[in-house]
Amino acid sequence: MNANTNTGFRWLIFVTMFIVMAIASIFLIAPAPLLSAIIKTMPQLSMGQVFLMTMATFNIFAALGSIIGGPLLDKFGIIKVYIVCLIIILTGTLLTPFIGSSSWGISLIRALQGIGAGPILASGVPFAARYFPPGQRNLIIVIAGLPVLLGVSIGLFSITKIYQAMQNWQTALAWLAPICILGLIISVIAAIVSKQPAEDMTKTPFMGALTTAFSKPVTWVVIAGVALYSWFFQVFNDLLPSYLNAVAPGGLGYDPGDSGILLTVASWIGICGAFAGVLIVEKFLKGDARPVVLAGFVLGAVFIWLINIPAMASNHMLLWICVCGCAFFSAFISPLLLGYIAKYYPEQITGTLGGLACGIGIFAGFVGPMVSGTAMQASGYAMSLNIMLGIAAIGAITAIFLKPVKKM
Repeated sequence: MNANTNTGFRWLIFVTMFIVMAIASIFLIAPAPLLSAIIKTMPQLSMGQVFLMTMATFNIFAALGSIIGGPLLDKFGIIKVYIVCLIIILTGTLLTPFIGSSSWGISLIRALQGIGAGPILASGVPFAARYFPPGQRNLIIVIAGLPVLLGVSIGLFSITKIYQAMQNWQTALAWLAPICILGLIISVIAAIVSKQPAEDMTKTPFMGALTTAFSKPVTWVVIAGVALYSWFFQVFNDLLPSYLNAVAPGGLGYDPGDSGILLTVASWIGICGAFAGVLIVEKFLKGDARPVVLAGFVLGAVFIWLINIPAMASNHMLLWICVCGCAFFSAFISPLLLGYIAKYYPEQITGTLGGLACGIGIFAGFVGPMVSGTAMQASGYAMSLNIMLGIAAIGAITAIFLKPVKKM
């Protein structure tokens, strides 16, 4: 147990992290409901180009920000990084009314917001490692995922309402600035109250610990597992709604309202699955995550295989079971892999390793839907689902090598 585990300020840092992660997630999703409005003001661009400028640019730079920001989280601490990142996000947001009408302008804005959000979204791993004992770190990482879902939900609702009131998408996005300022104020207060010293990397074997970590195959097993899960999860969220709603014979022809309810229920089932996975590992397997991560990939693959069988997918009850089952069991994977870093690696490199895993995961989550979309256009939904099945199978093989180790 490290010296920071019993600090009286950890719950202040926790609340700050929860709020700031939710804010970063609001900016992640904010332009999504406005794509149609944006293309009306930029008729020379296609919907695909607008998507690349707004959503893809954010994701690419969030991945870079996560990778670059990991060492900064280790060196300067979480709160100081939050302050800098929120200033970067705020700068991009305030520029929206001035340069948002051009393609290069909106791309720059989303790049700034993405690179600011990346380190924030990767901060759960070093937070768990620095402030909580090993047996609680998997749970903390699961909880750290909740503000992301909350922020996405708030972002989708709030930006739609603001746009309806303003009737200008640039103004609507700029009106998110007060939310960013709120996070900045809370972070500054946390920095003043907690007075956390920066990590002195000259007194800790940072480079030695990092070299040792990278020399261990299990490190790359964890990173690969996060990337494969991110691919699987993002395709599940992007492909499945289209598959459910598309008319037969290509799709299942479900009513969008019914499929929306199913996917909403599945998302909450997934949250329950993440908590259940941690409970199984910590209470029944003495901290050994390998069987549960393996089960997450295997059962995720099984349910995708069942969804790809027309007779199964055409039965409403069986479809519900398969979709919710896939969401529940696959949710085991990511918290336990990131928790592996928080539990078994030296505290001073958990930000670097967590940022690298999250950054590569974001890239994989961006590439996965592109590959599946291309496959769907060429060969239909069955091929895309088969690719998901293959990714889960590779993940299961990878998980076999997630051997428990003593803390490095």
